[in-house]
Order: sequence, then C-alpha cells, then structure tokens
Amino acid sequence: MICIDFIKIYQWFNLDLPNAILGGFVGFILVWVVDFWKNPKIKFDGFQKVKVNFGTLYKIKVKISGHINPGLSVINIKWKDGSVYAKWDENPNPLKDDSLNNFIPEMVPQTFYQNTFCGKTYLLPILHEDKNNKVTVFSGWWFGKDKGYGASVPELINISEIQLEFLSQNANKKSKKYTISDIKNSVGEID
Repeated sequence: MICIDFIKIYQWFNLDLPNAILGGFVGFILVWVVDFWKNPKIKFDGFQKVKVNFGTLYKIKVKISGHINPGLSVINIKWKDGSVYAKWDENPNPLKDDSLNNFIPEMVPQTFYQNTFCGKTYLLPILHEDKNNKVTVFSGWWFGKDKGYGASVPELINISEIQLEFLSQNANKKSKKYTISDIKNSVGEID
C-alpha cells in the first residue's frame, strides 16, 4: 500500500528523480567550488634574516591571496612547552620613544593583531638570535625580557621545532612546523 501511494505521489508531481538528484548534487558542488575559490589562501613563503640593533631577527613571509580578506589575524608560535602570538612588523614596538630601555607591557597586545588583506605579503619576526648565537622565540613580550616578561620562552637549539598557526576571522587555519635549522638554512638576508 505504501508503494502505491509513493507511485501516485511520484506521478502526481511528475518527478524525474534521477535528474532531481543530479541537480541537487551539481548545486552542492557549485556552492563548494565558489566558496573554495573566494576564500583567502594563506602561504608561508620562506624566511628572511634581518640584522637589527639588538641582534638578528628571522622573519617569515606570509602571502595572502583570494577574493575575501582574512580580516583581523594573528600568528601563534608554538614550541614544546608553550606558545605566544607573533609581533607583526606593521605594528609599533611596545616601547616608549622606541627605546629598548622603556618597555610598556600594556602595548604588547596591540602587537598581536593585524587586519590582513588579499594580495599582500606580510613579514613577521618569529625568532631572535643574539650576538652569542642564542636563539629564542620573538614576540612583543621579548622587549620586556629583562624585566621578567617572556621568561617562559626557552633557548632553542637547531633541532628544536616550532609550529606556526595563522588564525583569522575569514580564513581557515593554516599551520606548519619548522625546525630552527630549517629556518636558518632557508633564509634570504636583508641588511
């Protein structure tokens, strides 16, 4: 009896079930393709070594492409026992008058967030190497290390591994692991 009712409904609506299923499938695929095409693409595109007045910074180059801007973004630097947000080059150092002796801890959170746009490339310092070749993770907290801030950041050796995570409002998380030796051996140098 249920089969008879189904057949009557099928005939009454004049359904072409195979084509209806195919149409639904094609519609689903088109939505998925358009969303994939529009979403921002994040690429970690190499490293640069930059000499500064307080040592050497290793910066990661982040390229963003796509049609929808990622919006407010952060990069999380993770190591074995901790993590910290990276400091964007576009944001000012958390220092009064840009003096290394005048650290202002209240300014550090401002260094974490950056409004990012498609078609742009960003540089973020992620590692600091001092004159004794001691390598540590670099963030806004690094500037206050002499005052007890950022004390949980360990010295890293060549086989140490860090993970970088790009997080934003409108982009899927992008994550990649690097060893310190990989970063140091794949840099382009800038003076």
